[in-house]
Amino acid sequence: MGHWPRVPLSFIVAISFASPPCDRSTSHVATEAKSDPSATTAVTDDSPKKERAGELEVLELTTAGAHAQDSLPMIVAIHGLGDKPENWLDFFSEFPVAARIILPRAPERWGEGGSWFAYPPKSIDDLAKGVALAGDRVAAAILDLEKSRPTKGRAIVTGFSQGGFVSYDLAVHHADVIAAAFPMSGALPAPLAPANESEAKAAAPIFAVHGDADPIVPIQMDRSGVAKITALGGRATLQEFPRVQHTVTPAMKRAIADRIEALARGDADAW
Repeated sequence: MGHWPRVPLSFIVAISFASPPCDRSTSHVATEAKSDPSATTAVTDDSPKKERAGELEVLELTTAGAHAQDSLPMIVAIHGLGDKPENWLDFFSEFPVAARIILPRAPERWGEGGSWFAYPPKSIDDLAKGVALAGDRVAAAILDLEKSRPTKGRAIVTGFSQGGFVSYDLAVHHADVIAAAFPMSGALPAPLAPANESEAKAAAPIFAVHGDADPIVPIQMDRSGVAKITALGGRATLQEFPRVQHTVTPAMKRAIADRIEALARGDADAW
């Protein structure tokens, strides 16, 4: 399956979860999901192309011999703090299922890579607002791409660290845009958690992985978010990996990759 994205110095969070839900009444999707002429550029075979989608730059490629004009499942992989979308390419170069891979670039510069939201956050509310805005931007980019790309079903989303936070937000607040989320070493800030049973059951299915020795994004943050979703009837699973810090081991990669591959093949029971 190739190499997992490089893990740079990533996202440190040590904030209490005791905070009211974040106000999502003003969604950026409606205002940001605008067509951009460059988003209609043809993509051929498996060569990555830079495109614009909504407000974001993305890398786009197809896998397993698929062509850009084919109707394909869309897989969106979101990088972490200080990283860049190019570092996902090796992993997807051997992806065995025909799919359209979308690798968005964070809009703010951070070192040699990018950042999806402010670091360090001033408060849990500041964190939630930043994650929510990033989720809105990625959701808008997906909708923009679907206007010109034949797509099977809704997008499958994964992400590491900051990308894991954004993946969680997409599952809870943009379930009409994505089919499932696979966060890695991320978490769902408490203000973004579903407020009731209806919201939890409407969320897209989530399968997350996290090392229990993570000093950067403490696993208790991840446990708390998953516990809130499941307590309200939502579908979320957290697989913990003993003595693993803020990284993705081969076993963690396989747990995520197997499920993404199954969904991309059309297996609804990929959990």
